[in-house]
Amino acid sequence: MSRKPGAIQEKFGASNDTVGPLLKQWEELHAQQPDWPLPNSVREHLEETILTIWRIASTAAMGQLQVQAQLLKDEVEQKSGQMKALQQALDQQVESLAAKDSQLQQLEDQLMAATDLGVQTEHALAIEKNQTLRLNEQLQTLQAQESQHRQTERELAKLEGQNEELRRQIEQLQVQQGGHK
Repeated sequence: MSRKPGAIQEKFGASNDTVGPLLKQWEELHAQQPDWPLPNSVREHLEETILTIWRIASTAAMGQLQVQAQLLKDEVEQKSGQMKALQQALDQQVESLAAKDSQLQQLEDQLMAATDLGVQTEHALAIEKNQTLRLNEQLQTLQAQESQHRQTERELAKLEGQNEELRRQIEQLQVQQGGHK
């Protein structure tokens, strides 16, 4: 079995000058040792031992696999439970959002109704303002007419007073003339 100097250098962090001669020396030493055949009885015991080790290792590995499989199954069940809880929370969130969306739609409808009412109120206020302006104009006209009427009444009262005075004067003149005749 020979190794490349690069692999040894890499593994041990050695230089080519250090590894090369040592590797050459190991190969020469290994080449000088005889290759002895393994006796059949040793080989059979070795095979039985390897088979026993393999069975023990397989049994231990299966046991570990079963433990790991159970752990994974438990973890899957736990994750499944968590996913169900998350799904329920998500469903609740969706329901909540649907309710909020419905509330938002109602608020939008109310806002539209309020806007319509505001427009109608504005229109009614504009009409009322026009009516108020016309009523103010009529009031001013009536106030002017009332003022003129009062002036006319004062003038009439003055004329009546003058008329009364003239009647007295006429009566006095008639009395004076009747007495002179």
